[in-house]
Amino acid sequence: MLSRSHLTRHGLRSSATRAPLQGLKSTVHPQLQQRDFHPSRPNHLLPELLQLSHAAFQEIHSVSGLPWAYSIPLTAALFRASWIPIQCLIARNRKRRQLVSQPLLAWRYVYRKAAVEARGRRPATEADAEKAAQWVTQKLEERKTSLKNDLPYMEPKWEWILPLAFLPVWFLNAETIRRMSSDTRTAMAWIGGRGDTTDSPASVLIPIESGLETESLAWTSDLVSADPYMILPGVFLILSVWNARVALGKAPDPQVQKEMRRTRLGRLQLEIPHIIQLLAVVFPLSLIWQDMPSAVVLYLIGSSATMLVQRAVIKNLMGETKVIKPLNAKLAMGLKKHGEETESKSVFDNRAPI
Repeated sequence: MLSRSHLTRHGLRSSATRAPLQGLKSTVHPQLQQRDFHPSRPNHLLPELLQLSHAAFQEIHSVSGLPWAYSIPLTAALFRASWIPIQCLIARNRKRRQLVSQPLLAWRYVYRKAAVEARGRRPATEADAEKAAQWVTQKLEERKTSLKNDLPYMEPKWEWILPLAFLPVWFLNAETIRRMSSDTRTAMAWIGGRGDTTDSPASVLIPIESGLETESLAWTSDLVSADPYMILPGVFLILSVWNARVALGKAPDPQVQKEMRRTRLGRLQLEIPHIIQLLAVVFPLSLIWQDMPSAVVLYLIGSSATMLVQRAVIKNLMGETKVIKPLNAKLAMGLKKHGEETESKSVFDNRAPI
């Protein structure tokens, strides 16, 4: 049995230990976890590229000693001229692809004729026609692989992708000229949703060029304002449409177009030229609507004119391969329909699969 002193001593000790805990419980509050959000890392690539483009314009202007009205198109021509190796590569690839396609046209006719002779006079069915089509396609692919080993070339899609690689350079230089012309309606600003570049750190890197405000053409007051007589946008419109027509070339023959419309890819290939021609007209008209500074239009004119000259020079240097008109050979199928033997339409495209 515990004594009174023992209980009193332990009771006081327990009460003494509870007192601080009760006080602590009344003062300490649970804290909620909070997450701090930091702004994303700034992109330093675009400012550096803008500075590099601005330095190129300034250097060519100072070295050549030409006014801005002439040094801007000269800079555009030099940038476009740096893309000549890519254009030569595309032209050589197209020439090789056309050289390979010519034997395939002849071999396709031979394989079709062999398929018809193998059937003989026996009436053909849909299954026979499909089997013959697969056999001809397989033989053409084997022949195509053999020809590509002797004369390698890239797929046709790269002839569309490689020219688009110059668009970032063209776009960046146009951005630089707009900032030098004190035009705050740059494309970068509209993409960011601001519509103005006064609060953009990148706009501080490209100072306004005072020479564009003092120099002018014969019919303009300066180079930072729009052309009042629309002469420069009109010249760019003509060059843009001309470039589109030269790049697209002649339209396929009506018989080839008829065969191409049978497939979805063929219909797309026929619609793309119309879209390009429409953009070649709409884009210059949008410059007129936006009152684009004359300095920017001068850059676009210099780039478009150089592109026309380059295409003509490369065509003369690389030569042109004459394309043989496709044979209109058809794979006959004797199908009994209403007691008469009919000939079905060709199950192959008139063009060689290249």
